[in-house]
Amino acid sequence: MKAPAFLRSFVERRKERRRLHALDEQNYAKVHALLRDPGYVYEKELFLVPQLLSAGATVFDIGANDGIYAFNLSRLVGPKGYVVSVEPGRRAFRALKRLVGEEGLTNVRLHRAAVGAAPGKANLFVPDYTKTAQIDCGGHIEGPRETVEMLTVDALARRHRITSLDLLKADVEGAELLVLRGAQSVLTQLKPHLILELADVHLVKFQTTGQEILRHLWELGYRSFEFGPVTRKLHPAERVTLKGGHTWSRLDEDLSTNNYIFVHREKLAVVTTLISATAEQVGVA
Repeated sequence: MKAPAFLRSFVERRKERRRLHALDEQNYAKVHALLRDPGYVYEKELFLVPQLLSAGATVFDIGANDGIYAFNLSRLVGPKGYVVSVEPGRRAFRALKRLVGEEGLTNVRLHRAAVGAAPGKANLFVPDYTKTAQIDCGGHIEGPRETVEMLTVDALARRHRITSLDLLKADVEGAELLVLRGAQSVLTQLKPHLILELADVHLVKFQTTGQEILRHLWELGYRSFEFGPVTRKLHPAERVTLKGGHTWSRLDEDLSTNNYIFVHREKLAVVTTLISATAEQVGVA
């Protein structure tokens, strides 16, 4: 006798939950082990961050995923520092919260939310093959849907009474311009260093391009760079190009990622020794 439809549906949902739980447990164990591996660096910019931050710094980590940046940033800024990590996806946030708790990262503040141009609600898609959530951009993405709070960077700064922000890192799967549009007060008043993932293959989903984001930040007084992991220098960048690779290790010499670094012109003196060009050659005149 065939089981009723509602029962079959219940059994399938339970199987799927178990599958995802097992997948997430495997990923968490892998991430936890890699954080202890001195030969592994998740992204080459983690070589740069210690040169941008000092003890007591304040950092916004937008699109925190499962916490690799949060872990490293927490240790860099120390007990007097402050890391605000924001992740919208339910599964990724669960891993992030677990990592922060198990590692005792008491200087990390967590928000399960999306970050965009205006406060409200955000519809998310989480593809079955990953727990990386993507804001609904009108495209077709397979996977469960979730609805979460939408915050802005400016609202986060007010909520945490931030009066000084040293670094804003954002990896939001193509929604970077939306994040910047909701950060106008922070960008014009606090002028933090920025690390942004910019790849047109993602940005096009939100009807924008890397060049549009570069121009937006140039108009706000920022200069744009790429970080060279071999030279350990900031190299002026005037265009966004799609590059392969993601992680770095002693066994993998493809050191490229799609991260770009932005420093406000008023703070260039802070990073002078890191820049591979003269002041006259930096960014856009």
